[in-house]
Amino acid sequence: MTAPLPRSLDPVTSELLPGYLLRLAQRLALAPLDLGRLCGLVTGSTFPARHMVRLDDARARRIADVCRLHPAEVHALTLAGQAPGYTPLRIDYLGRHQSAVTMANDGWVLTAFSRYCPDCLRDTADLPGGPVWDGAWRLPHTFLCERHHRILDWQCPACHAPAFSNGYRADGRWRPTQLIPAPAQRLHPARCRHRPGTGPTAACGHALDQPAGPPVRPAPAMTHAHQRLAEAATAAADHEVTSLGQQVSAQCFFNDIRATVAAVRGTGAFPLDRGHPDHWIVMIHRTGVPVGDVEVLA
Repeated sequence: MTAPLPRSLDPVTSELLPGYLLRLAQRLALAPLDLGRLCGLVTGSTFPARHMVRLDDARARRIADVCRLHPAEVHALTLAGQAPGYTPLRIDYLGRHQSAVTMANDGWVLTAFSRYCPDCLRDTADLPGGPVWDGAWRLPHTFLCERHHRILDWQCPACHAPAFSNGYRADGRWRPTQLIPAPAQRLHPARCRHRPGTGPTAACGHALDQPAGPPVRPAPAMTHAHQRLAEAATAAADHEVTSLGQQVSAQCFFNDIRATVAAVRGTGAFPLDRGHPDHWIVMIHRTGVPVGDVEVLA
C-alpha cells in the first residue's frame, strides 16, 4: 500500500482530475509523472487519458488514500461524476456497453486538449498550487464562459497548439493522448504544455492566463443554448428538459443532439469552416433545433 502524501489539496468544485494533479504536483514540487505513479495512474511512461472520464472504485480508493481524499471526492474529479446527464459518458449508451477507453476515444469528450477561459485561470491563480482547469471545458457543448461573457479559447497564443495537449508529431499527427501532457516536466498549471519537437524537448511554457487580445463575445442565442445544454448535462439522466416543445429526459435530449449534429454535417448545409460562429448559431437557433453551436459540437 502506498503511503499518503505528507500534504495534499482540497479539490475545487468542477475541477477535473488532470488539473487537480497539476496543482498538487506544483505544491509538492513533483513532476506530474511521479505523482501519477504514486496514484497508480501511470502505465509505463504514459498517463492514459481515460482516467479523466471515469475511474473504477479500486483506482479511486488508491488516489483517495494517496491524496488524503474521500473516494467520492475522487469520483467527482471525473467527467462522468460531473456530467451525469451527458449520455456519451454513460456505461450503457445507445444499446452498447462502454468502457472508459471507448468514452475517451468516441469523440464526444475532449481528451486530447481542453478549451479554457484565461480570465478563469487568472481568477483562481492564488489557490494553492495554481489555477483551476474546469471539467466542463472538456465537454463539446461547453464553448463559452458565462461568468466572463466570452467564447472560450482553445489554442495557445504563442505556439498555436491546442491547449493542454500533448502536441503534434513532426508529420502533423497527434502524439498519443495523455492525462497530463509532457508529464515529466515541472510547469506551473497555467503554462502551455505543448512540446513543439520530438524527444525530451521543452514545453512551450506560455502563460495561458494572459489573453492575447480582446475576448470574443457570444450572441444571445449562443448563451441561451449553452445554458440549456449545461443544465441538461449536470442533471440526472432521467431529468426532463424541453426539446422542440416536448418534455424529454436529458438522455433523449443529448441523443437527439448527436443525431441532429450528424444530420446537419451530412447535408453540408452549414459550412463549418467559414464564417463567424455567431452567424451559424443564430441560423440554427431560428430553425428551432436544440443545438448550441454546431461548430463546437462537431
